[in-house]
Amino acid sequence: MKEEMTPMERVEATLRFEEPDRVPIFLPFFPMEIISPEDLLVLGKDWKKIVEMNDFVIDRYGVDMAHIHSHQFTFAEALGLKLQYRPDFLPAHGEIYWPDSYVLGMSVDPSKPETMQELVERVDFSKMLEFPTITTKLKSIEVLKKKYPDIPLMGEVDDPFTLLSCLVGVSRFTAALINDPMTVFAFAERALPYLSELVKLQIEAGVDILFTIPVLFGASIADVSVRNNLMVLMGPVLKRAVSEFKEAGAKYIMSHICTNSIYLLDMLAEFGESYDIDIMWVAESADYGVAKRMANGKITITGGPHSMQTFLCGSPRDVEQSVKHTIGQAAPGGGFILSPADGIPEESPQENVDAFVHAAKKWGEYPIPVELQRTCIWDL
Repeated sequence: MKEEMTPMERVEATLRFEEPDRVPIFLPFFPMEIISPEDLLVLGKDWKKIVEMNDFVIDRYGVDMAHIHSHQFTFAEALGLKLQYRPDFLPAHGEIYWPDSYVLGMSVDPSKPETMQELVERVDFSKMLEFPTITTKLKSIEVLKKKYPDIPLMGEVDDPFTLLSCLVGVSRFTAALINDPMTVFAFAERALPYLSELVKLQIEAGVDILFTIPVLFGASIADVSVRNNLMVLMGPVLKRAVSEFKEAGAKYIMSHICTNSIYLLDMLAEFGESYDIDIMWVAESADYGVAKRMANGKITITGGPHSMQTFLCGSPRDVEQSVKHTIGQAAPGGGFILSPADGIPEESPQENVDAFVHAAKKWGEYPIPVELQRTCIWDL
């Protein structure tokens, strides 16, 4: 057995494609014991609640990365947007409902470029960095870094495209990019200096890993021909964003392929080599052994049990089977961090979350047994 490493040593060895003492664990989790669904709507305004939530996850589960998460639309709100969510779901994925404080009741219609142009002209970045959701996040990072200096903290900054998609809705953003790309690019040009400054502030507060640019990797570009066309439009801007974020101090950058991950596995190595992304969180519908091979040593991947099928609807045994299989297929040689395939649904049974961490520490010790590498999911 290898000498026990600190979480920082474990994660950094993994990112060098070395085998640490065990597979690192990333657990993006809202513990409902200490946070209610209603709290999620205002989480970004309460740094003590963010710290308390991370304290719980770190102390209970012994994780190797802490995601300093508030909620999805933190940066949109910092631009003055007052969000109104659909009544049947929490603020996780989906479209944003109007009204807001600066578009004065107007709606964005992708078939009418002038509506997007009017919105972009009204956005004011000048006070964004002093907005409560931003200052709260920085405060929580500072406090947590002092408490846990050996645990990598992951902050988050929207790239310009993700930010705009949060302002207008993901589907409307995609249509606007196709119908009026120059307005979208003009927004990106204006936004990027402020976002880079926000990266710098988070790094100074104690962030080790930066989560960014998830909008590129969603189900909206699952079709290969659509994906390739959008990559031509979006790719240069996103490469520039990553470059400027690293110039601002980001040592490691993590992104996320949401939903239909299988449509982007063939690009994993390019994301690492050409986009300079260090970690890709590969979500549902992916075979992590295939993803590891497609990454080809150019990018570290993270993923694991299916969020809905396994965490929400499965049993503790289902969770352990999935963890064993994923570790056996993706962990050998380093370059892999175990996590849920996506976020853990709040309604997931507690015993399934406990089973995930227990199985990760039980089966994730290096070297990974050969018999575990040779199994398929049906053997477990």
